[in-house]
Amino acid sequence: MKLNASRWLIAVLAALPLLCAYSCAVPLGPGYHIEKESVELSFSAQPQPRLHLHARFSLANTGNASLAALDVTVPEKDFVGRENLRVTVDGKDAEVTESLPAGATMATANVRFETSWPPHQKKQIEITCDMTGGSHGRASMAPNALAFDGAYWFPTFDAPKRLFAKGEQRADPTDFSIVLPNDFLAVASGRQIHRKARGETVEYRFRLRDTGNPPYVLAGRYKQQLAKTKGTSVYFWTFQGLPDNAVKSAGEQIAAAARFFDSNFAARAQGESPVWIAELSENEATSASFPNVILLDNKQLSGTIASGQVSPDEIGLLADTWLRWIASPEPREPILPMSLRTYATDAFYESQDGGASYRQKKIAEYLGQYDGARAQAVEKPVAQMTLSESPGQVNMAVSKADLFLYALEDACGSEAFRHGVRQTLSDLRGRVYGYADLRATLNSECSRFNGHTADIDALFRRWLYESGGVPADFRERYAVTTGRQDAK
Repeated sequence: MKLNASRWLIAVLAALPLLCAYSCAVPLGPGYHIEKESVELSFSAQPQPRLHLHARFSLANTGNASLAALDVTVPEKDFVGRENLRVTVDGKDAEVTESLPAGATMATANVRFETSWPPHQKKQIEITCDMTGGSHGRASMAPNALAFDGAYWFPTFDAPKRLFAKGEQRADPTDFSIVLPNDFLAVASGRQIHRKARGETVEYRFRLRDTGNPPYVLAGRYKQQLAKTKGTSVYFWTFQGLPDNAVKSAGEQIAAAARFFDSNFAARAQGESPVWIAELSENEATSASFPNVILLDNKQLSGTIASGQVSPDEIGLLADTWLRWIASPEPREPILPMSLRTYATDAFYESQDGGASYRQKKIAEYLGQYDGARAQAVEKPVAQMTLSESPGQVNMAVSKADLFLYALEDACGSEAFRHGVRQTLSDLRGRVYGYADLRATLNSECSRFNGHTADIDALFRRWLYESGGVPADFRERYAVTTGRQDAK
């Protein structure tokens, strides 16, 4: 019996869910799934500081083809003093070929399998090595403390370089642990699920989720002091301790900034999220940040925190928790997170007691910096800038990007603009964001808040993709005279 057209259409529509379920279950290309992952670090101070890494992975070939090899990132030899790298596959030593991509902080190890890895089969891969180096804020190690950004040591896999290939960087969840001397304190990304003393050592265990902060670890023989203001805990980890009045005063300022950033630039987590102010042990180490953590060298700590003061630089480091760690900025657009940090810091001080006059003062300051740099260097579009350009060009781009965010705020209104930044970070939590993401969100948010459409695309084009100087209408709006004119 033949179906008429309407009954035929009904039959096809009824079959679509089954067809979709079947097609979605069939892989379109090669790939793998990390079923289970654990990463362990163990620290020893003698005869020299050393971190031993042991990572275990259980993987399944979930693709439609056999795989002869996989790429995995491993700590780079020179950057962290890596030694004794060993990779095993199903208990046997694997053939490994290393390469260092341009600008990378981790080496890529191509791990070849003894025989091709067919679909539906599993493999057990283990990676071990020692790390002996690191002497700057985000990768430093000394007998009494260590601070390591996961971008320098945490192994991650790369998807096969083939059409429709699928892969995962790490398992969700991933278990991470670190064994330390028993008088060390430790904090790391993820949720702490275990702490157990074992004689002269103590083991901390953490559980990392895919949408959480990137991996990091901070540990040391610290003296802990706590300041708690309006439900926000600020932990000070230093080697000698701080005056109680300094802890109270600095803690209040840092807690106020954390609450402001939580309110305006995406909440870090449900419930209370503490902040740590930690001292770096190496004299040559530079200040840096981890999620919820400010890392300060002794000179900076003594100059501000120890006297109960918090500088704009330190508030900026705290702002990185939102602007660099909730979501990660696009590496090819290095100016964006720098300008967002400046904007967030200014917004906090403006909210405290600066008001409109503080905003006007900062805009005049950035215009002066821009004009001074432009008199000495050739301008390049902000969107095309890398940090390898001349210092004058970088400074010019940073100042122009700082001003650009104020121009966006003028077009949208501060509430809509900040909500746009907040939405961008929230929507891309655990992933990467760039100018295109911010532009798309602001196009929506500015219209929603104001009831009319601002020409956001034109602003992005004029400020980021052209090199014609600061737009004249912006200068006129703030009636700023710098003594120089942009080239026509």
